[in-house]
Amino acid sequence: MSYLCNPCGFSIHRKCAYFPRRIKVVRHKHPLRITHSSLKLQESDSQFCLLCVQKVDTCYGLYYCSKCDFVAHLNCAIDETKKEDINLLELKDGENEDEELDQFVESTAAYEVKNINVGEDGTEIATKIKHVSHEHDLKLTDEEVHNNEKCDEYVRAISPPFYNCAKCNFFLHKSCANLPMKKKH
Repeated sequence: MSYLCNPCGFSIHRKCAYFPRRIKVVRHKHPLRITHSSLKLQESDSQFCLLCVQKVDTCYGLYYCSKCDFVAHLNCAIDETKKEDINLLELKDGENEDEELDQFVESTAAYEVKNINVGEDGTEIATKIKHVSHEHDLKLTDEEVHNNEKCDEYVRAISPPFYNCAKCNFFLHKSCANLPMKKKH
């Protein structure tokens, strides 16, 4: 059984009609809104449900966050193990229930800058840092590594740009050095 709008031809299953219009899931910081096939999604050509990591057919209903291009299957989002138990009626449009969720906890930097170079375009580049994960200063390098070295934080093959220690065999991707020490989940 389904509901049907004769003038426009829109139809919806009885079960789908009772899905909540807005929902808050544990793995995303903003509330998600139910969206039907008539809406064109912002950025991605191929969408994946970021709860089950399976392809989403955007011709059907889904839950969506337009701020982040976050997509979830209807059934994945209403799964009790993935839902957050908050009162969405108290949440105003565009407002998050916890402002800290929108930002890193920036009071705890992961490294201290020891030396900065200024690029041709005026961009400041930290060329020498003291990272919390290592006792010695680390120097920024753009050279290729030949000994299959691995990032000591990410444990993946090291590739430029990266920081390394001249005193020992420590390697750290530049992107890993920039990770925050804490992030509100």
